[in-house]
Amino acid sequence: MEVKDIHFAYGAGRGQTGHPVLNGVSFKVQPGKVTTLIGANGCGKTTLFNVMTKNCVPQQGQVLLHGQDISKISLRDFAKQVAIVHQYNTAPADLQVEKLVEYGRLPFSSMWKGMNEEDEACVDWALEVTDSAGFRKKKISELSGGQRQRVWLAMALAQKTDILFLDEPTTYLDIKYQIEILRLVQELNRTLGLTVVMVLHDINQAINYSDEVIAMKDGRILAKGSPETVITEELIQETYG
Repeated sequence: MEVKDIHFAYGAGRGQTGHPVLNGVSFKVQPGKVTTLIGANGCGKTTLFNVMTKNCVPQQGQVLLHGQDISKISLRDFAKQVAIVHQYNTAPADLQVEKLVEYGRLPFSSMWKGMNEEDEACVDWALEVTDSAGFRKKKISELSGGQRQRVWLAMALAQKTDILFLDEPTTYLDIKYQIEILRLVQELNRTLGLTVVMVLHDINQAINYSDEVIAMKDGRILAKGSPETVITEELIQETYG
């Protein structure tokens, strides 16, 4: 995936310039790596995440997926190539875990047919790799915060894509569950070759679980590279004040 000269402003259109959030952002996502967006609140990282996942349409620039502008790709076809776990997720409290994970197969099914053997195998696999199979029959309301996050991740993995987007995957989790989720993401990256793009607030987590870090401020990229080269005293001062 490649981001090319992205400009975005909320409230723009019909002669209104709006509130600029992204100002000429460009970079390439390295395949098979974990790339993390960091920066202070309001720097534009979540907006960039939303632009890259077709939730926001930029006023200028392109996001390319395998060389194709994602604005030209239908949501259904996009979901066959990119899986997304948002920061805030909701589901009916009485919904069974395995039923939620089955939603990950919707891009590959039609309203006229149910789950086939391949779909069922993908759901079983996603539950197993996220260590969620043991509570597949439970209702969402019966799960802990860490278990719920694993289930949302399982639903995304059931799509069987090569790219996984995670927006603040450790939000509202105790430190134990934060580390469990990030270790799982790292393991999936290493064993499956998944390309992962995530947004994190915690600098230490970004250092420990990323191959590349992109530091942002005021809608621009300050630095991009390995955590060892990017995370310096000077950068932290400039990024977070």
